[in-house]
Amino acid sequence: MTRHQHNLLPSPVGRPVRARWRLARWCVGLVVFGLTFCANLTPRADEAPFSEYQVKSAWLLNFARFVEWPPSNFPNAKTPFVVGVVGRGPLGKELDQAFAGKTVKGRAFEVRRLTSDSDLRGCHILFFISSEKRRLRDYLEKLSGYPVLTVGESDEFLDQGGIINFLLKDKSVRFEINLKAAQAAGLKLDANLLKVAVAVRGKYE
Repeated sequence: MTRHQHNLLPSPVGRPVRARWRLARWCVGLVVFGLTFCANLTPRADEAPFSEYQVKSAWLLNFARFVEWPPSNFPNAKTPFVVGVVGRGPLGKELDQAFAGKTVKGRAFEVRRLTSDSDLRGCHILFFISSEKRRLRDYLEKLSGYPVLTVGESDEFLDQGGIINFLLKDKSVRFEINLKAAQAAGLKLDANLLKVAVAVRGKYE
């Protein structure tokens, strides 16, 4: 591994040396696949390790790079990616910092804090904080058939029809994917994203 690659490795959630080494080996694979969030997450030597929600916010940004939405979801070249967040939790400034000034495929981002009464179908990416796990099934049923990338952090999120679910593995933020749900939503996930998922359910038909 070159010195440049080493500098791209993000710090894990927490400080144990073993956890850092596991994440380093995993992140080398991300560098190979061109997932640029590693560079965005690397702290200075005098900074604390990144928090769980800093890492999740960076992943939400990078999902936009590796997911293809139907062309009709973007009426014109300036239509932004709309990222919605539902639920109460610690996700605040981390999300704003992750998306501030960023563009993907020439599009800026618009971050919305939503409630159960909001129109969730107007989002491209929709993140459900774990505080909403009791209402997830209702949310996901209302979104059925709509091209919205649903992302959660609850144990049964994929079982309920969600597309991507965050989990903590060896003190690192990882994710699992439900391809059947992605296909039902009319979304296509890049093969490189599938390669770095800890688990992938189903396949495109």
